[in-house]
Amino acid sequence: MKRAIFASAFAAMVLSVSAGTAWAFIGGSGTDSSTMVLPGVCSVTGAPCGPGFGPCPFAGPPTPENCLGFAYSSTFTQNGTSGESSAVQSGPFECKVKTPKGTPASQTVKVNEDSLLVLVNEHHTSTLCACVLLYDGQANLVTSVTTDLSGKDVDEINLCSVLAAVPFAIPLGGLTGHVVVATSAGACPYSGILQGGDYGWVKSVVYSGTKVNAADPFSVTNVRATHATQLRVTPQGVESGSSYAAKCTASLAAPAAAYLENTSP
Repeated sequence: MKRAIFASAFAAMVLSVSAGTAWAFIGGSGTDSSTMVLPGVCSVTGAPCGPGFGPCPFAGPPTPENCLGFAYSSTFTQNGTSGESSAVQSGPFECKVKTPKGTPASQTVKVNEDSLLVLVNEHHTSTLCACVLLYDGQANLVTSVTTDLSGKDVDEINLCSVLAAVPFAIPLGGLTGHVVVATSAGACPYSGILQGGDYGWVKSVVYSGTKVNAADPFSVTNVRATHATQLRVTPQGVESGSSYAAKCTASLAAPAAAYLENTSP
């Protein structure tokens, strides 16, 4: 019974999503599969007509007005920055360290958590410079680093290892922060010429024990849980990316010890 209820709820959710407009391309350009009506034009008065718009107002005589050109369309295009792979993306991340006995209950953490940033360059041949900016929970910039993304490249960086290299001590109770990725055209250093064409997500790994590889939480014997969150595109009008230029231009390359995957040339 529970499965049937869940299936019905899921089906309703899917139907409600598919009836929307360009939901997968917030702040970007894309095509939606929902159906919309393109109005026709009345042959005499020029008024809109067709389903949802009503008949033409002029019925004659001598000749009644005709509705010309109305149609159903199965696509809808929303213009924005550059689709799901935008030049500016962001999302949350967490770093937690198991606390010792005697830590106040409000700050006690019984497991560790690392956040791994995965970036994919969708360009076949063009190189991008990705600037990764890490903010704490109070909107303070902690550090920023860059990484080269060659054509079809994938990079994976442990954000908690980046903070450790600052050095930045994870507070008792852990850190919930905000990561922003701004990409510019060409290889690093960051040029400031915004260029989309990459996308990314943050993979959270909860574990206990000591890591064999300091950057890889999967090098422990007890991984408790893992999940991933896709970075969100920053819509037009919210942030152009220019405010990151000075920070990113002065950024150093991500520390080698923070990489789990680095296939840049």
